[in-house]
Amino acid sequence: YYYPDFVEKIKKTKAEIAAGKGEIIRPEIQTVRAKLNEEKRIKDNFKAKYESEREKLALFSAAQHHLNDKLVQALARIDDLEYENAELREELAKLKRSKVVPIK
Repeated sequence: YYYPDFVEKIKKTKAEIAAGKGEIIRPEIQTVRAKLNEEKRIKDNFKAKYESEREKLALFSAAQHHLNDKLVQALARIDDLEYENAELREELAKLKRSKVVPIK
């Protein structure tokens, strides 16, 4: 500033006006610092929530993958059992046919 005395007088006048209203005027740097701290707090809070949700998503994805793998295994087992069941039914039918005795 070119006129430091003038600037100081303005600050004192502002402080007196604010004191009359019961308010306290903070210097500009304190206001900026307070805003910066608030923004940092919000950013850290957001970052923590983001990381938490990201971990939840990773766990959910792993569980989903595990369940999908189990489903594929179960479907393959069902196919094997259905094939075996069909073979056994066919074998049973052949055995029953071979035991048929003509009526005399």
